[in-house]
Amino acid sequence: MAVVIEHGVWGSEVAPVAKDILREYFGMNSDSLPKDKIVIDKASFTR
Repeated sequence: MAVVIEHGVWGSEVAPVAKDILREYFGMNSDSLPKDKIVIDKASFTR
């Protein structure tokens, strides 16, 4: 992914924008995220 902001000078200026885009894309802005669980001796995916 590339974020280009006109007249942006440093990466620190566009990092928050990239973060917001990625959080929205992966659905991390909602409050309905599943809670992480610790499971021993079993392979599982939480997200």
